[in-house]
Order: sequence, then C-alpha cells, then structure tokens
Amino acid sequence: MAWAKAHPGMLRFGSSGMGSSPHISAELFAWATGIEMLHTPYRGSAPALTDLLAGHVNALFDSATTMRFAREGRLRALAICQPRRNATAPEVPTMAEQGLPQVEARTFYGFFCPAAVPAPLQDRIAGDLRGVAAAEPIQRAITDDGLEAMAETPAEFAAYLAGQHALWSRVVRERNLSL
Repeated sequence: MAWAKAHPGMLRFGSSGMGSSPHISAELFAWATGIEMLHTPYRGSAPALTDLLAGHVNALFDSATTMRFAREGRLRALAICQPRRNATAPEVPTMAEQGLPQVEARTFYGFFCPAAVPAPLQDRIAGDLRGVAAAEPIQRAITDDGLEAMAETPAEFAAYLAGQHALWSRVVRERNLSL
C-alpha cells in the first residue's frame, strides 16, 4: 500500500476484461484504499493469470480457483475479499484482518426463474435446490473449486442482489468506469 501510494498509477493489475467482476472488484479496492492502479484488461482470466505469472502485471483480482497456483508456490495470495476467511483457503487473511478497508467482492452463481412463476412454486424450487446443494458430492465439487455454497431463500437472494446492484452501481459511477 505504501509503495502504491508513493507511485500513483504504477501498480498494474490484470483482470479478465473490462467491466468484469475482477475489474470492478479491483476498482472498489482502489477506491476504498485511495490508491491509483493501472488496469490491464485481458480476454479472460487465463491470459491475465499467465501475464501475472510472467511478471507483466503486478496483481490480479480473481476467484478462489486461482488458489491452486498459490498452493503450488507460483503466486502469493494476499487477501480475500470477504468478511470472513474462506473455508477452502483458511490461510489467506481477509482485508480487514490486515487493516485494510473491508472490501467485499464475491463471485456468486444463482438460479433465476421468470417473475410470473407463482411464489409457492419459487419456494418449492428453491427448497429443492438447497437440498441438491447440500448433497455431499455437490459440496465436494464446490469446495474443490475453492468456493462455498450459500443456500438462501428467494427473498434473501433478492435482497443480496439489490445490495450488490447498489454497491457496484456506485463504484462504476464514482470511478467513472465505462465499457
């Protein structure tokens, strides 16, 4: 952080593309910490990761699936952008644990259905999905990729999405980002 503040715009970070979750997450980090970073967009995570490993960029915001390279000693995982440590990578501290602003940037997958589907049917589908997500083979597949399953009700998921929309809209506006 001290180096980045002393050398504005010299810290180069890669992302999987302009407007991607990793790009916007890095912009949130820069905004929250008051540093300037130079964005280098790539056409996907793989080329961004390749250039990080080759030293062409200094940093990368990416999903937990990148942890395998840290475990191999090829990268160093500096922080996780969640309020608590990830169960699949408990050795990686949160930003808050390191005295940084709590930047929360999680990749998520969700199930959606047409709005016209009646609420009781939505609740039944959601309950069935929570049951599938709780199954041991599914849990193992999710954690093997460095992810954590969060089975929420439709109302909880809708509230989460509304909060995410408000946050990321503000980041895009404040950072003057465009595609």
